[in-house]
Amino acid sequence: NTIAMTVVLVDKKERERSVFDVAEDLRREVARYPEIIDYQAQVSSGMGGAASTVDVEIYGHDFDQTNILAEKIQNELKTVEGARDITISRDEDRAELMINVDKEKLSRHGLDASTVSSYVFNRVAGMSAGYLKEDGEEYDIKVRIKEEDRNSIFDIESLTIPTATGNVKLSEVAKVEEYWTPPTIERKSRQRIVTVRVTPYEVSLGEL
Repeated sequence: NTIAMTVVLVDKKERERSVFDVAEDLRREVARYPEIIDYQAQVSSGMGGAASTVDVEIYGHDFDQTNILAEKIQNELKTVEGARDITISRDEDRAELMINVDKEKLSRHGLDASTVSSYVFNRVAGMSAGYLKEDGEEYDIKVRIKEEDRNSIFDIESLTIPTATGNVKLSEVAKVEEYWTPPTIERKSRQRIVTVRVTPYEVSLGEL
């Protein structure tokens, strides 16, 4: 889970600490809680401007190589005095399932890839079945199989698809594989990019 909080300080004439000192105190306080895995204390002006950062841009087509390099730079920066809120712009990879259909087997059962895709999608993601109106609010109604019946590759492969001669399991006409992919792909000048960003505290940008 992710929690975001906005802290509005009184005018600087009415306080003894700068916004940067307050942000540093917040970092120290949050660091005391082991259940908080990652945190940032970002500073912005009243006009919406953000604090200056040092950005290391890494270009490359290979996700694995650029991820390794970004993590290496992040770990190195953690040892640098005055380096705070060290982040990597690319989110962690997430697992996805790829369904590779066998066209020859599909044709034997009178199916095509589009039909198989629709059946799988409707059962896993849900199929719209109308709307429910209650107390002036309107809610979408979606029908799909229970979560415990779609949580593994075996469950997906066991989904049945109706044909003219009876039902067939997805595993009979396709292969389901798991692979990892980044949620988003950032590009700059038409090249894939990942950025390591660090906020300086009590040091200049050049010292970092």
